[in-house]
Amino acid sequence: MLTRETTWAKLAMLTNIDSNMRFEQWDLSGLNLAGIDLGSAYLAETNFGGANLSRAKLAGADLTKAYMGSAILSGANLCWANLQEVYLGADLSRLTLDGMNFDKAYPGADLTGADLTGANLGRANLSGADLGGANLTRANLSGANLCGASLKGADLTEAYLGGADLSRAYPGAHLAEADLTKANLSRANLSGAYLEAANLSEAFLAETNLSGSYFGNAILRGVYLSKADMSGASFLRADLSGCDLRESKIIDVNFNYANLADADITGATYRGVSTIGWHIKGIKAAHIYTCYTGNEADRHKFRKIFLHGQFEELYKSRRQSMPASEIN
Repeated sequence: MLTRETTWAKLAMLTNIDSNMRFEQWDLSGLNLAGIDLGSAYLAETNFGGANLSRAKLAGADLTKAYMGSAILSGANLCWANLQEVYLGADLSRLTLDGMNFDKAYPGADLTGADLTGANLGRANLSGADLGGANLTRANLSGANLCGASLKGADLTEAYLGGADLSRAYPGAHLAEADLTKANLSRANLSGAYLEAANLSEAFLAETNLSGSYFGNAILRGVYLSKADMSGASFLRADLSGCDLRESKIIDVNFNYANLADADITGATYRGVSTIGWHIKGIKAAHIYTCYTGNEADRHKFRKIFLHGQFEELYKSRRQSMPASEIN
């Protein structure tokens, strides 16, 4: 990390700055700093309001309490930068934020409405961040920490969230009305997340942890949920038509008034499921397991085999799924 003095000398060499500027709080607002190399620079409390920082190299820089309102950061590199209490009301399209840490930002990183199209947020700590209305189309959020983050109305179309953590950290990741069309959330932790009316059409959620999550009125048409843990989740009035739920854990799930037409639950562990008013025309269920066990040798004891169309016939008119004690 460069010292304040060294950073000042570098700025003086690279830009046309006012030599009479206060040394404690620099005002670089409105300056054209496109492509500038300020890696590892000490820029705490600097005013970058309206500055052009497109393609700037700010990797490892200390930007604590910096102001970036209306700044242009498209294509900038902020890998491992310290953004504690920074204000980011900026154009962040194509921004590289790999490994960035927003932890302890006050009151959480403010990225509302930010354009993060194609941004690399791999392994970034965005816990508690406000990404409401942000554009994260095709963004890379693999391995990111989004515990307690708010993504209400965010656009995550074709975003990659493999291994991301959106788990419960009160009130859990807020993804209400978020667009996750074709997003990749394989092995992500979405436990306790709130996805009211979210659109996850054709998303990839293989082996994803959805335990305790809320998907009321959500659109999950054609979603790949193979081996997902859905324990305790609610899909009240959700559209899961054509979903692949093979080998998933469907335990204590609320499917009331949900649409599972043409879904495939073959090999799923199915127990204690609430199915009032659900729609299951064309559902596939060659076999299910009525009790979960990690012991493969014992699984066959809880296996229930169905003929073609038999599961639909048995369950279509029931208000509550049959207790395991009655199935065995």
